[in-house]
Amino acid sequence: MPGQWVGVGWHGGHCGRCEPCRRSDFILCRSARVPGISYDGGYVEYMVAPVEALARIPGALSNVEAATLLCAGITTFNALRNSGARPGDVVAVLGVGGLGHLGVQFAAKQDGFRDGGDRQGERKRGVCKEMGCPPLHRQQRTECGRSAHRARRCKGHSSIATNSKAMSATIGGLAIGGKLIIVGIAEEPVEVPITLNRVLHSSCGRLPRFCGHLT
Repeated sequence: MPGQWVGVGWHGGHCGRCEPCRRSDFILCRSARVPGISYDGGYVEYMVAPVEALARIPGALSNVEAATLLCAGITTFNALRNSGARPGDVVAVLGVGGLGHLGVQFAAKQDGFRDGGDRQGERKRGVCKEMGCPPLHRQQRTECGRSAHRARRCKGHSSIATNSKAMSATIGGLAIGGKLIIVGIAEEPVEVPITLNRVLHSSCGRLPRFCGHLT
């Protein structure tokens, strides 16, 4: 409607005709458009974007608050929402940066999840604690999954980091029925230890339809 406050994130439009679009997986559109790449982005006073890419912004949110949710926010939120975790389950966020710090806050507030965010060093450990994440274990680069591995209790693990070895190390910490959702893009291959127990009891993978789409 004219006059409504709206925003646009990574998803900048879809064709509505290709196979992914016909099954409502718009983020996988074969002709997908991205603001700032397919057309001029938002670093201007005014911009034009396809109507299907717009998301309505609640009046209670400021510009700054809304901007963080349109790309980084929706990506981490959707990863957690589709992790399969239920109230009381432990979820872990690997990588507490631009996206991960939002994931920690979502997990701490969403449906009673108990967040066990992996942290890098004492500074980020303190930041996580301030955001409502209780101390579960400390990340030591490729050893970040060691404590979770002993517990084997992470129902959902959202990997925001780009360190492939760190991603691989977290797999052993998944609970039965647990899910590793890879949001970050690693430069090196992510090694997945395939065992009968792991094949039967948990899953991992990059699920693009969970991330980046606002509707």
